[in-house]
Amino acid sequence: MLVFSGTDRYDLTTFTVAPGTGAGAFTVAPNPLPGVQGVEATYTASWSGLAAASDYLGLVRYGDSGFSTVVAVEN
Repeated sequence: MLVFSGTDRYDLTTFTVAPGTGAGAFTVAPNPLPGVQGVEATYTASWSGLAAASDYLGLVRYGDSGFSTVVAVEN
């Protein structure tokens, strides 16, 4: 049996990013992104219409691949 104990403290923050909700207009070009597995691809992402001095969190999903990229705007 293993028993762990300690006095370390930490803060945990979680987020939920739901498709089709949120602020502003997030776009990616080209869309759809033509790609081949294992071959590097380049795209441009832009997020307009956001309020100044606010933080935002978004997610770029790559079809049904199960892969995504987190996009953060921090002010």
